[in-house]
Amino acid sequence: MGDAGSYTCIVTAFPSGVFEGTTKLVVKVLEAQQLKMEPEVTGYLGQEVTLRCQYIPGTEDDIISQVLWELKTPEGEEITIIVSNAESGVSVQDSSLKGRAKIAEQSLIIQDVEMRDAGLYTCSVTAFPSGVFEGTTKLVVQVLEGQQLKMEPEVTGYLGQEVTLRCQYIPGTKDDILSQVLWELKTPEGEEITIIVSNAESGVSVQDSSLKGRAKIAEQSLIIQDVEMRDAGSYTCIVTAFPSGVFEGTTKLVVQVLEGQQLKMEPEVTGYLGEEVTLRCQYIPGTE
Repeated sequence: MGDAGSYTCIVTAFPSGVFEGTTKLVVKVLEAQQLKMEPEVTGYLGQEVTLRCQYIPGTEDDIISQVLWELKTPEGEEITIIVSNAESGVSVQDSSLKGRAKIAEQSLIIQDVEMRDAGLYTCSVTAFPSGVFEGTTKLVVQVLEGQQLKMEPEVTGYLGQEVTLRCQYIPGTKDDILSQVLWELKTPEGEEITIIVSNAESGVSVQDSSLKGRAKIAEQSLIIQDVEMRDAGSYTCIVTAFPSGVFEGTTKLVVQVLEGQQLKMEPEVTGYLGEEVTLRCQYIPGTE
């Protein structure tokens, strides 16, 4: 199909000079010769999905020599997934789909679907003597009804108090096993910090951060004790469930001062060279 276009023939003759002419080549598909693909397919997290690709030969007795599947991610990255060659066999390329992708005739089967599998999938079929045919299917990945993380979009914590950032995993129709819960913080300055990891095999690990000694996990929720002003930011709860996959959600923590609770400081202080100066800071507790 890529051969279509205008072809120019340029002839140089001595002593007459240079002559040229142009021919337009139109490439058509033989009657009934095509790839049948669905424009869009929905896959469900943790399930198996088939992206159908069926080559229908025309009047010629074509021989399929190769089937190739590629993925274009929503971010624009192009990835070769799998190649089935009549001579060299099936080759699965290094990608996030390795170990989960296989070919059945010309169709692509993806097992244990993940959210990151979403994108545009191209099936390229090479047939002799007809040539190369390709088509594209968009894979949309959805969560099974009832399968979700429940989180509050924003939570207010008070200075010196305890706050709970709720994260509740609701499984779908499968009997999922939670293998890991991880909490991360993105500070207002954009710094990303891993706070705590609860792993079914290795237990709970509290990472080095300003929250160490004050953070703990209760089921999937995060509890922060003795809240500080610097604890404010976006907290992400990442739950890994087998066989469904990875789920994540974010809660914004806003830290406020209790009524009557304040710091008293002078807006400006003058210090003199060689002398001692005091910058006053007085904490006035609230109702507690």
